[in-house]
Amino acid sequence: MLARRFAVTPDTVYSWEYNKFEPSAHHLPRIMEFLGYKPEVILRTHCGEQILAYRKAHGLTQQKFADLLGIHKGTLSQWEKNRKRPSKQLLRKLSTFITSLSLKPVTKSE
Repeated sequence: MLARRFAVTPDTVYSWEYNKFEPSAHHLPRIMEFLGYKPEVILRTHCGEQILAYRKAHGLTQQKFADLLGIHKGTLSQWEKNRKRPSKQLLRKLSTFITSLSLKPVTKSE
């Protein structure tokens, strides 16, 4: 059963399927794996789209990812919406962080 695979109730799966609400960030990696969705294959032209796709692919909330980067959640939100771009210094930090995070699995610590 699909609900069991995602450790949720059948009502939750129903609500996802009928857009009553969206899955939590920590469910997204399993859902994408189940669907065979590989976000790294899609070409993205904007920095914010890449940041957002990476965050969701690793099941991180905006708050958790911002905390890991040492920035405010609002700053991350602005980046993801392409309203602002990271400074060169923060872009290097983001790049280094993503590279190191990609080498090990992300676990939900909350």
